[in-house]
Amino acid sequence: MSGRGRYGGGGGRGMSQMGPRQAAPAAGQRPQGRGQFAGTPPRQGARVVAQPARGVQRPGQSQRMSPYPSPQASAHSPGAGKGGKNSPQANQSPASTAARDQVREHSFSLKVRSLVDHRIRTPHRRCIHPQLVRTIAHWVTLPAHTVPLLSQRVEIEKKKDLDSAQTATITSTPEADSGVVNARVLLCPGLASPSSSTDKTPVLSRLSIFAGKRANGGIEAYGGLIQGGESSEDIPQKLVDMVREQSGLDLSAVTTWYKFLEVNYADTPVPTVFYLPALWEVSSELVMTPLVREDEIERTETIQPEISREGHTDEEYQQLVAEAKPEKKVIKEIKKVLMTVPVSLTFAELQGAEVNKGMAKEVLEFYLAADSIDEFVKREMATRILLKLRERLDKQREKQEKLEQEQAVILERKRKRDDKQKERAAKRQKKLQDLEDTWKVEDEGKTEDEKKEAQAERQALRVKVMNEKGSDDEDEDEPAAKQTPAKKMRTVAVVDQACIDAFEYFDRPTTMATKVTGFMSRGRLENLLLLCDDGMCLDQVEKVMLAAGRGGQTFSYRPLATEHVQEEIPEEPKPVEKVEEAVEKAPATEAAKAEPAAQADEEPKADGDAAMEEDDEEPPTVDA
Repeated sequence: MSGRGRYGGGGGRGMSQMGPRQAAPAAGQRPQGRGQFAGTPPRQGARVVAQPARGVQRPGQSQRMSPYPSPQASAHSPGAGKGGKNSPQANQSPASTAARDQVREHSFSLKVRSLVDHRIRTPHRRCIHPQLVRTIAHWVTLPAHTVPLLSQRVEIEKKKDLDSAQTATITSTPEADSGVVNARVLLCPGLASPSSSTDKTPVLSRLSIFAGKRANGGIEAYGGLIQGGESSEDIPQKLVDMVREQSGLDLSAVTTWYKFLEVNYADTPVPTVFYLPALWEVSSELVMTPLVREDEIERTETIQPEISREGHTDEEYQQLVAEAKPEKKVIKEIKKVLMTVPVSLTFAELQGAEVNKGMAKEVLEFYLAADSIDEFVKREMATRILLKLRERLDKQREKQEKLEQEQAVILERKRKRDDKQKERAAKRQKKLQDLEDTWKVEDEGKTEDEKKEAQAERQALRVKVMNEKGSDDEDEDEPAAKQTPAKKMRTVAVVDQACIDAFEYFDRPTTMATKVTGFMSRGRLENLLLLCDDGMCLDQVEKVMLAAGRGGQTFSYRPLATEHVQEEIPEEPKPVEKVEEAVEKAPATEAAKAEPAAQADEEPKADGDAAMEEDDEEPPTVDA
């Protein structure tokens, strides 16, 4: 059949393709091409419209790269960590999870970083300064755990009232040349401890940086241009004076200043260098105040001249008032204008903040320094995790060795006990054989009745020999164990908060929420261990990761920070009232027991009282 088919519009070609044996598409199915049903391959030359899968980026659609897990794979979902429908294992393949973990942290040993390195390491920053060339991370030269930033905490008081504000002074600004450096201060007071055992504040919210907030809302680090070059030793002292003038914070007691980060630009030879002062060296109270500027304001007031009524009539007085001309007087006033106010931003707020091109250069530099100190803390926390896993492995190895030693001691005692039993059995057998030989000799010449009479006595002797024990039958350690009473023990869970903080620092939800998931992927842990120790191979990493257990793509890190120890249960003190009652009853009980004894002592002495009294009398004296 040619032309238009009997079904209209289909034509004979459509009917010939379908064929009499092909079934129609089932309910809910959709053809995958022109004239094709689901499950059948498209014909040659047919146009197939591919439907994008759910969650796949369409062509031309912009997608922001983020180093954090997607909300669909967040461990806050029900069933997270248990392999449920909404768990990370169900929503993401192992390949995608491993790829996401690899882009989160990079090498901690790279000091000079180009613009490309900076963009790769901070994908959560959508824009950077257009003149940025490179950054130099001077903190990588500091060995791990040598800066006690996470172990010591200082408190800084912030005042916002203008009465205690610092007044800005007019200082000469050096010209931008090769001998000038833009020195800035990173005021990080350290890691705050949880307020109580039930405090679930994450570690990102317990770390903060103090800075100055301008009137326009921009946040920047304290400091400024300093003459002398970046290698000058006078920079810390000049920073002390500058910070005191800008915020009232006295850092004169700080003797250690860590050169932390350097930022270079293409349009200026002046680098921006951030310094980290050791605030924990200050023993006095640290107070920060706002910075104000005193502006002189002129205002004009109209003053009416004063005219006395004395000596003038009412008409004359009214005429004088009408003819008087008002005087204009210029009044100068000092008005305080707020320039900066001290603020503290947590690491969670800093990492979740968005930057844009409209921000000032100093503001972009501040967030750049915040990302640098965040990477520094990552290295400290990752190293802490590595040390904790190695310590846990050492404890497991020591425990296994102790168990093997105890098992060896038990086996050795059992072997000795078996040898003694065999030796005793051999002695008893020999003794019985000697008795049998002796009885055999004695039975010669006896009648059957005499032998039967001796059988009962001989059988009792056999039983006695079989049941007798030697002096070494009992174990040497058993009497001592029986004499020593067993102590009452209980199992106590000891939580290492420093270990939990280390794992929590990498447990970051997408929205920087105040809650953490409590889980970490094994791919990310492997990446952190490799970044901490460049000399480790995969076999060594796998051995260290055995402390986290086996199986699963993710693991709960809280059990790693919990150690169960045995401690003795202290004896409960007796109630004071019961003790006093026992003390009061004791004399009465003793007196009651003493009465029968006294009566028994008096009865035998009744007959001899007279004799004893005579003996007690003094003998008579006889004169010579």
